[in-house]
Amino acid sequence: MKKCITFALCLIMAASLCACSQTGAPTAATTTAAADSAATTAADASSQSTLEAIKARGELIVGVEATFPPFESFDPNDGTTIVGFDIDVMAEVAKDLGVKLTVKDMEFSGIVPSVQTGKIDIAPGITPTEERKEIVDFSNEYCASKLGVVVREDDDSIQTVEDLKTKNVAAQLGSLADKQLTAVLGTSPKGYNKHDEAILAVKNGVIDAHVLDGSVGNNYAATMGGLKVIEIPELNEGVDGLACIARKGDTEMIEAINATIKRLEDSGEMDKLMTKWNIFK
Repeated sequence: MKKCITFALCLIMAASLCACSQTGAPTAATTTAAADSAATTAADASSQSTLEAIKARGELIVGVEATFPPFESFDPNDGTTIVGFDIDVMAEVAKDLGVKLTVKDMEFSGIVPSVQTGKIDIAPGITPTEERKEIVDFSNEYCASKLGVVVREDDDSIQTVEDLKTKNVAAQLGSLADKQLTAVLGTSPKGYNKHDEAILAVKNGVIDAHVLDGSVGNNYAATMGGLKVIEIPELNEGVDGLACIARKGDTEMIEAINATIKRLEDSGEMDKLMTKWNIFK
């Protein structure tokens, strides 16, 4: 009799345990199914090309560092709209794709990573280098680029690379100028995130010189006064022109950009834009 009672109690306890296991936290099978579903969704999203995503949302998202006039800068009339040569070219790309253009201002050092992670679709005004070609794809070049050295107007002490070695020289972090200066000086220059901050530092005597694209340097010299731009040939050895970047392997996106560049060049519109923005040819 005692054995029967004991057996019955065991059955009751077993049933209770089974009930608890079904009404508590999700089982491993349920959790795995949810994860599989989420993973499938993410995989579907990541398999969509940049061009497909742009057309689906009806918007081309471009990243720039907006203290780089005349290529990209904030319109002084409203202080919020980003304008410039690169922006006009990107507007033509958006027009050819049949979508609107959205331009985001960001630190230059964050532009390539933002393209890689999909935070932005593409970015203009980037000089191709072997290091960059390993992690992003480049369009055809659409504009020449030549580095210049911005100094105070009354400063004639910088004429050569040897002169630069004795001075407090700056460049934008992660830029071509940063790379070129590091190569010729044998040490990293002082780094700035924004060109306008570096130019102001030159004018105020905080630093001796700032190296950047010559067209941009001339623009700052003309608008701020008290500055001039000099050229040091060694800084431009092996320097290519400007191009757009897209995610690595995004062949369709690069082809679309190249098609717009070719249309602008063949029609003469690219030259007109360069004249409009006083870009070196």
